[in-house]
Amino acid sequence: MRWWSEQKFGMFIHYGPWLHNADHDLKDGKWVGSNRSRAEVIRSFNPVPDAVDQWVILAIEAGMRYVVFTARLTGGYTFPMWPTKTTDYGITFPDCPSSKQPNPDIVDRFVKATRRAGLGAGLYYPWDNSIPTANGSRGTRTVTSRAS
Repeated sequence: MRWWSEQKFGMFIHYGPWLHNADHDLKDGKWVGSNRSRAEVIRSFNPVPDAVDQWVILAIEAGMRYVVFTARLTGGYTFPMWPTKTTDYGITFPDCPSSKQPNPDIVDRFVKATRRAGLGAGLYYPWDNSIPTANGSRGTRTVTSRAS
């Protein structure tokens, strides 16, 4: 925590498929007005391969010392930004165009780009116990951990 507070200035990137839903608006702190289905939004989500490098360049040019990236999204788009076998819904979901990229793993690309640039890297992973599947149904999983 000390390192974090000493850095003073950094970037938090909250990026995901909902940003490609151009017909939404923010009203009273809530997203409203979207008439596109989640499946339609996912089919349009195809981040350019060098997007992460562009974020890092912006952070360096602004004098930032660290970057935090949202590795898994919530709010109706519980969407892992790396390949995972815990859900069939995420960056490597076959209907998501980014799944066909040579390295669709945005988390991997983010960590490598920040390390190359000498920036601190952090991952934000909001926990949502309700795991969606590609067909929109939601299952629940319980995670238990124990310190030994």
